[in-house]
Amino acid sequence: MSQANFAMPLSLLVIDDNVELLAVVRRYFTQRPEFAPPQVFNRVPDALAYLQGHRVDVALVDLHLPDDSGVRGIRRVVELAAADHVIAFTG
Repeated sequence: MSQANFAMPLSLLVIDDNVELLAVVRRYFTQRPEFAPPQVFNRVPDALAYLQGHRVDVALVDLHLPDDSGVRGIRRVVELAAADHVIAFTG
């Protein structure tokens, strides 16, 4: 499989309350040349504070978070127009 050349790596933000999952995601995407090191957060308010001054290409958001509904968090990310693509997941 050939390696694609990207002019700029994709930026990724991940919101999940599972710190082990965040560590795996960070490790995986940090090793991928097409991605910048991901910004990971285990609380929606922290992610939204980051997004006040930054845009990301992709936001991965857990639907079931203890501090804020993932659906509500997704809406807030979209309202900020801070991500080109938002992907919801749950596990």
